[in-house]
Amino acid sequence: MRRLILIALLLATCREAPAPSPARAAVTQPDDSERGNLLNIALGASVISRTAELSLDPSALRAIDGDPESAWDSPSFDGSHQTIVFALPVRTRVEKIGIRTPKEETFRVAAVQVDSSIDGVNFSPLATLKIADTADLQLFPVKPRDIIDLRVTTLDAPGRYATLQSVQVRGAWLETPKPQPITGCWSINGFPSQFKVDRGRITGTISSDHPISFDGGSDGLVYRFVWISGPDRGFALMTTAPDGKHLSGLRWYVEPTVDSTAESWFGERSSCAPVVEANHDVRLLFLRRSGRLPLYGSDEATVDLLASSSGRARLVSREFRQATAEENRRRAQARLDTLREAMRKRGIDPARFDWVAAGSDDPPRPIENEMMRVLYSVVDLVAR
Repeated sequence: MRRLILIALLLATCREAPAPSPARAAVTQPDDSERGNLLNIALGASVISRTAELSLDPSALRAIDGDPESAWDSPSFDGSHQTIVFALPVRTRVEKIGIRTPKEETFRVAAVQVDSSIDGVNFSPLATLKIADTADLQLFPVKPRDIIDLRVTTLDAPGRYATLQSVQVRGAWLETPKPQPITGCWSINGFPSQFKVDRGRITGTISSDHPISFDGGSDGLVYRFVWISGPDRGFALMTTAPDGKHLSGLRWYVEPTVDSTAESWFGERSSCAPVVEANHDVRLLFLRRSGRLPLYGSDEATVDLLASSSGRARLVSREFRQATAEENRRRAQARLDTLREAMRKRGIDPARFDWVAAGSDDPPRPIENEMMRVLYSVVDLVAR
């Protein structure tokens, strides 16, 4: 009965949502220099440690977020000999290292030392890079080597700040990436945090000064969430390092666009401490406030949500990660076919829903980077 009431409320709030906006361009191509970088949080990369940053906005994660304009900034007049340790999701054969730093003397980095490791403990020198005076991405061939962790140390930062807009690894994964479990207890930015999983649906809380509640799931590479905190809402993406002990995360207000980013999250496994759990349903509030609900949980979790629904709803499948619009459409349709079959097995009549394989047509916002591709490649529950 409780689930019936919940779904009825969900669909009722959907009907209150504003009408869809006019059709938009299918995809805005991101900077080509960011495509092919395996050291991208949207592809499962993470930050293990860093010595310093100006704040949690221009953090080390901004150097691997796929946005050529965002950046890690050092503290003022303290740019040389700062170190960041990144982790790829799996063992990777590195062939090139990429660095992008501003041309302006105030921000540029003139030289970096790059070391690599398989176990995160024993590092070996990979390359010492002299950075040319240009704002363009610079790619440096290196002797091919298997790595998981990459340590980058600024050797020469002549201005007020050291700024790294992009750190890249070009090469190939040697294994199939798979995120380490996120469930359990963490300390995230110093706040007690906890995540739980139930039939492919992941819920969680960061007990910060303004507690943040999450609902989502894994796409097999990263963890994707919607979040609620007081009157605010938005999207979040998290990764867990191969050691299972470190978590990295980014969040956005309202939509995951470049101009709506919030602070970065850095987590470490922790003993469990009391957390402030939400007394509301994140899905219900998110749908009420935004007019659509990304169904990030597994098909099993999605069927659980829709099993006792009343009224009519639309299921819109979007996909932006393939090379062509036709491939995106096929992938979106295949996702709907799988969900429809899961419904039939549970005795749910698929005709109760409208099914739309939108592919890469009419995205909620123009696509700016790989993170938006990942977060928007999902089945949305929306009004009919």
